[in-house]
Amino acid sequence: MNKFSGIVGFVKLVETEPSVWEEETTEKPYKGDYVRQSRRYDAATQVNDNLTLSNEVSIVADSYMLDNYAYMKYVIIRGIKWKINFIEDLRPRMRLTLGGVYNVESDTDQE
Repeated sequence: MNKFSGIVGFVKLVETEPSVWEEETTEKPYKGDYVRQSRRYDAATQVNDNLTLSNEVSIVADSYMLDNYAYMKYVIIRGIKWKINFIEDLRPRMRLTLGGVYNVESDTDQE
């Protein structure tokens, strides 16, 4: 099994003023193992196909991750932010399934 070392991004909406909400991003380094490493090209409506990862990463969770796993949005691997599509709580580890490139503008989970 290959070793993982990367950054996990946590994105929270915080109220900066009454009725004014802004994103607060916290990035923390984590280590673990790659459970699965695969990638595919999805046919797109653009000229070029989109690269999608189907990687699964098993990370040793710390107290911050356990308290804030609902806010995990992306993992940075080799300088690229990849969306977290699925989180499996397997304490003391978290298994993250990664998908396409994380793009804040297209993140529809935010309100």
